[in-house]
Amino acid sequence: MSKGTFNCSGKVNLHDWQLNSTSLFMQKDLHNVLHERPPLNSLFKVFECELPGIDILMNLKHYVRCMESNLKKLCRFKKIPVLAKLTATNEEIDFFAIRKVVCEFLYNLRSYIKSIREDNFTIRDVGDESEKDFEDLLDTMQRFLGRLHCIPDSTFLYAPSNVGNKSNQPEYHLYHSHLDLRWLLTTIICIKSNSWHESESNNEHLENIIFSALADLIYISMKIFVTIPNTDLHTRTPYSCSCVRELWLMLQILADSLFTKEKCKMFWEFLNSILDQLFPNEYRSTSKLQNINLPDCKNSEVFCIWLIYHLTLLYGYADDGVYSNKPSTRMTEKQISCSMAQVVKIMKIYINKGGKDGAREEVDDELCVIIPLVHVLSCEWWSPQVQIISLLWECFHRRLDQPFLLQTRGPWSTSSEKKTPMDILEQIKSRIKNTNHEINHESSFGLFLRLLGKFLEKHYSRSETKVWNQIKGRIYSRFSQNKLQDYSESGIYNFISLFLTLAVTTDTVDVCSAMVNLLPSTIDWSDPSNSKKYCLIWKSKLAVLLLYNDCKYSFKDIAESYTETANAISCRKDEFSRSMMVWFIDVLRITLMQSEDFGRHEHAFLGGWIDRYLLESAPNKVGVLTSTLLKVFEKCNDLLSSNTMGSTLMLNSLWQHVASRVRQMVTNCDLSTDFYENPTKLAVAFTLEACRDPSTAKKYRHSAVSLFQHFTMSVIIKDIRITRLYLTAILQNEIALETLRKEIATFNTLCIQAWVKCNILNCEINSDTHFLKNYISHLPEIKSILDSERDINEFRNSNEPIINFFMVISKKRATLKAEQCSSFDATCRSYLHNLDKWALQLINEENKDTKLSFWIYRCIGTVIFCCSPVLYVKNQPSNMLRVLINKVALPPEQPAQPHLVHLAQRIFHMIILGIENLNVKTDISLQTMIRELFERYLPLLITVETSNENAFKVADSLSKCFLEAKPNFVRSILDMLAANFVTICGSNSTHKHCYLVMLLLRNLIRAGKIYSIDVLDSIVSVSASSVFNCYMRVHDHHPHKQQAIDFLKDVSLNSYYKENLSLREKLNEIVWNVLNKYVQTNSKVSFEFVSSISKINIELLKYVYPRIKQIVSECEKNKLPNAAALRYSLDSLKRSIELLKSKS
Repeated sequence: MSKGTFNCSGKVNLHDWQLNSTSLFMQKDLHNVLHERPPLNSLFKVFECELPGIDILMNLKHYVRCMESNLKKLCRFKKIPVLAKLTATNEEIDFFAIRKVVCEFLYNLRSYIKSIREDNFTIRDVGDESEKDFEDLLDTMQRFLGRLHCIPDSTFLYAPSNVGNKSNQPEYHLYHSHLDLRWLLTTIICIKSNSWHESESNNEHLENIIFSALADLIYISMKIFVTIPNTDLHTRTPYSCSCVRELWLMLQILADSLFTKEKCKMFWEFLNSILDQLFPNEYRSTSKLQNINLPDCKNSEVFCIWLIYHLTLLYGYADDGVYSNKPSTRMTEKQISCSMAQVVKIMKIYINKGGKDGAREEVDDELCVIIPLVHVLSCEWWSPQVQIISLLWECFHRRLDQPFLLQTRGPWSTSSEKKTPMDILEQIKSRIKNTNHEINHESSFGLFLRLLGKFLEKHYSRSETKVWNQIKGRIYSRFSQNKLQDYSESGIYNFISLFLTLAVTTDTVDVCSAMVNLLPSTIDWSDPSNSKKYCLIWKSKLAVLLLYNDCKYSFKDIAESYTETANAISCRKDEFSRSMMVWFIDVLRITLMQSEDFGRHEHAFLGGWIDRYLLESAPNKVGVLTSTLLKVFEKCNDLLSSNTMGSTLMLNSLWQHVASRVRQMVTNCDLSTDFYENPTKLAVAFTLEACRDPSTAKKYRHSAVSLFQHFTMSVIIKDIRITRLYLTAILQNEIALETLRKEIATFNTLCIQAWVKCNILNCEINSDTHFLKNYISHLPEIKSILDSERDINEFRNSNEPIINFFMVISKKRATLKAEQCSSFDATCRSYLHNLDKWALQLINEENKDTKLSFWIYRCIGTVIFCCSPVLYVKNQPSNMLRVLINKVALPPEQPAQPHLVHLAQRIFHMIILGIENLNVKTDISLQTMIRELFERYLPLLITVETSNENAFKVADSLSKCFLEAKPNFVRSILDMLAANFVTICGSNSTHKHCYLVMLLLRNLIRAGKIYSIDVLDSIVSVSASSVFNCYMRVHDHHPHKQQAIDFLKDVSLNSYYKENLSLREKLNEIVWNVLNKYVQTNSKVSFEFVSSISKINIELLKYVYPRIKQIVSECEKNKLPNAAALRYSLDSLKRSIELLKSKS
């Protein structure tokens, strides 16, 4: 292994502190210089010759010339042009061999000099020439070392090699020969100074040599520094290679070791003297050490702190070369003080040169370099030093109201507007905890806050507040309420970040109190232009709440101010205020959910704002608050056994501020969401609590009974899922069930009413519906209706139990005696209480075609169809049936409610057939109702194509009225239609619905045997006369004329008509009665009608023709004025009939 040469390991990795095992340090070269006296070697190898040590000194002049010759070979490669020319010959030259022989010579010379140290010899004792030759040696070495500044800057960057001395690059060996000789020169002078008795002059000479060595290393570091961007300084070192770091380390140990022996200055004194020369205008050197020529540096302050940082880290090496990543025993208080003083001095220069007011061009980029370096030194390597924090604070407090201090990169780079209070506090904590690789995302101010937080976290103590008091005094003194009032949003955010950093790491209560007192009040905010600023202020105050919660502090002293502010904000209508309330609720949720026993006055946060917020917010916005209140209820219930005061106070606050609003919340209806769940569960919680503690509920004007009645029977509850969920929860709770049964005499009836409502207003099937169905089926009131096992099983197994229930009511009533019906009807009517008031609440124009809307109408139709005798009370105008039909099928035309009429069409037959169950013949009001229904719905149930009047369609709902009704009721309907619509109005025109009735009759007649013969019989008996009478009276071109002829034709073709003689005779008699009435007074139309009959019904013609002929004869016999005209018409009719016969 070569002696006295550095062996390079390449560029220095910032996180790799392990020294190369072949390095000079690990080979104990420094240890040998300072401590051991090696055994005296008889021979030393010098320039390939083995000589005694005395011969080396005697022939030193010769060997100096040999050394100089070899060094000149290396110097030929110091310039790049020369390197380019000689590249081809590089492989022929062994550059390491040149270094090796020179270093071996100097190493052996140093060893010999050290070996004779205790013998008190001097070179002069050997000979005067030897002393001169030794001085010549030193001069030769220094001349070579002085050429360092002539080496191109690129060499410092690219000379390092991972293969070490195996490299054959000339610039590598040239550069490393400088390092070799600098170390050998320094150690030779050190040994010489310690060997002879010329202590004072030798010590001064030694200091100059060490000074020069450090100056050269600083020169190299400066050349490296100028090539590194500010953003990369955190990951780069001032060492061009591992050899430079090793040389720094050995010089550091050497200087400090000699200092302890009072042989020279301390390492930091050397370094500080050199660094002071970078600031000639600020400091004049008082040192006897030589001045040096350092290159110009744009950012001298940054360079100095960067260099001091890395050289301080070298104190992590112990004397044996093991690195501990913390100060080793080598780092004493004096060294800490000296390095710290230099940093303080440099920071003062930096501040005076523009760092204080931001006058420097790149002040924040520079601070982003300085602060992390100072951070490590202050928190990990030095004792507490407030002055560093104070100096850095001077760089920010005047510029705090500027946006550039905000973080612009990384996970926290979102704008302050988008950050929640949780985000703000988490960013503060994360900044203090984050690792070094995350600091690139921080702004300069963020780095300062990180340093401040880490420093206080490490050094703050309640028992020792000196450090905290110093920092607090310097920071607090820079702020006032007036100053913050003028701050922009950015300034406020920076202020908040600063104080929250202090609060997280020191006296939380004191700092938070100071911050809140300095910030403008959010209650007095009225300027819309400052909305974002005041939102940020509110978020900062909410962050205080979170901090209090983290520290488990009581909210007693601060809760009132927050509640007061929330009350004020909740009254505002703007979006910013809504956002502020959302943040407040999110923070309150965290606080309440993390509370152990509500013993820190959490109840004081509940106030009037809850009522306002729940009242004015959209249903999808209140979920967080309602779910939080539910969790609070659950926690209070869990705490009941421990009987804590906190839970008692919280329950009182819930009764005071939440209960009344919950009663009103259920009036909202949004079937597209699950909003209903939380308010319903809150209603259940209040009801159960009222059962448990009725006195407290009464205190706030509530009771279990009133709550139960409200949530099950109130008409204003539109979302029936609320009632269903509430009723299920209450019925599943034995304590509540027992309490309510005692308090409410009609409890079972109320349950049935609620169940009926739940089933009509909701068509879903879930666990709640199954539970309620089973519960209801076991009630005695229901069992009295479902009086057979079959009925009970059908009810329980039915997917439509409400339909089944109404049908069973009808079936049951049919079995009762007349005197029993009255009581039965009254009981059943109570189950349908307020049906007319709540049944239609969910239906509107938008949802008229939904499954739910039709289900509701289907249920109503079933009620009318099955339970009309139950609902109808004769001689009572406002009976339930009349009111219900008016609501669902005959709504007022103003305002128009087409959606109700649209749905009523589909249950028209159920309404009509329901009325059939009543005594219509003796009740004029029912007859009037039927007429109104047909008048409203005929145009809707019979549709005619506009392009073809003969193409029409009769709705099934209308057809079923004639298909399923009893004959007498069908006859009554047809009689009503004929009497009211197949009539002549003014101007010899028919009723507006006459045309539709004729289409209906055509549909019934043409259906053949689909309908019973009774339908055709009723048509002929009660409708035909009106049809033919209208025919006689309308004008010639009226469409009814053709409809009447078609009517006659359809009847004549009907199979029932053909088969039934009685029907034919009835029609013959009716037609003759009409003709007999009009033949003399309206002969023209009468004979036209008979002419039409002749083409349709020969049997009818044979019946009426002789009778007409007889009337004509009687007129002639009596010589009536129209006799001649009648005879003429009769003869014409006869000719037409004969012509038809001839054609047939």
